[in-house]
Amino acid sequence: MATERRQQKVAEFIRKEAALLIRELNDPRVGFITITEVDCTSDLRSAKIYYSVFGSEADKRTTTRALGHARGFLRKKIGGALQIKSVPEIEFVLIKPEEEDKPVAPPAILDRIDKARETDPT
Repeated sequence: MATERRQQKVAEFIRKEAALLIRELNDPRVGFITITEVDCTSDLRSAKIYYSVFGSEADKRTTTRALGHARGFLRKKIGGALQIKSVPEIEFVLIKPEEEDKPVAPPAILDRIDKARETDPT
């Protein structure tokens, strides 16, 4: 099992490498894509690559199919650059538009500060 720090470093490396490789694919089916996040399992055997596509629903479907076809190629290239014992299986996950704009909940400490300001306005 990898430590959490190593897991984050591997995920960040995969995110950067995947973004570069997708840009170099020269596949006309790949639209304007942004790799937003990568989640690796604790044993580094699999990685989910979250992405968004700018464009219509048809562009999103076409890009999703193109990434599915290029998955093996991308895994091989990422594995060559990553240089770890076993290369993670990669899975591409399209982020839905409602998930892109999801508001981030503020930490509990901010709620406590707001409540304290309400009770003591000075």
